[in-house]
Amino acid sequence: MPQSIEEHTGARIARTRRERDLTQQGLAMRANVSKSLLSKVECGQRPASPSLIAACARALSVTTSDLLGQPYTQELRRERLDEVIQPIRVSMENWDIPLDWQVPARPVALIRADMEQVLVQRWQAEYLPMAVDLPALIDECVQAIHTISGEERRQAHECLAWAFRCVFTLAWSFGYVDLATVALQRLDWAAPRADEPGLAAMYGYLRAQTTLSSSRYDLGACASWTAVSGTWKVRLHGVRRVWPRWLVSFNSVRL
Repeated sequence: MPQSIEEHTGARIARTRRERDLTQQGLAMRANVSKSLLSKVECGQRPASPSLIAACARALSVTTSDLLGQPYTQELRRERLDEVIQPIRVSMENWDIPLDWQVPARPVALIRADMEQVLVQRWQAEYLPMAVDLPALIDECVQAIHTISGEERRQAHECLAWAFRCVFTLAWSFGYVDLATVALQRLDWAAPRADEPGLAAMYGYLRAQTTLSSSRYDLGACASWTAVSGTWKVRLHGVRRVWPRWLVSFNSVRL
């Protein structure tokens, strides 16, 4: 994400904090973030991740849109976000139909390594490069699940599920609600095939997030309980494989 955008967001956080007569330490304590990170965000040295923006918004009693501001959206449009979203939409059209691929799929280990890089981009809120990388990665995962078998096929499903998770993050963060809905449906399809209990729990968490945002508190409560039950089941029975990124969502689900 371009630095100028994050400086603008950090400046808004700093201005709103001062308007409420809060020190950086006071806001850091309220938002449960480190003072060092907050200081770097406010002066533009570090990007403001969606989770930090949300935490600061809650602590300052404002909306995330107040902290992001209209110029943020304009900058993203100038960066042609719509143009990089369209290839993702195209890739999301196929997830279950084998095609006549002329080139063999890469080894799953290489696909998995690239997926790890995309997850790092997501964690660091580098959404534009993530959006550029996702279409080819989705296509490769789909090819792999239809051309290989055994444990490698399961791993390809797992990579595909995480790719759909990244699409959801991107779409939800920037208001592409229709694409976020599709990504959530695809994740629901891929998670059981990945045979990774944490992914199913993560789907429940995201389902709760979307239903609660639509004021469907009855559905949100049920989805939250399902997600919490799923994460406790994972903790009780253990996870056979490495890559336990579902742990990141566990405390969020409980809250």
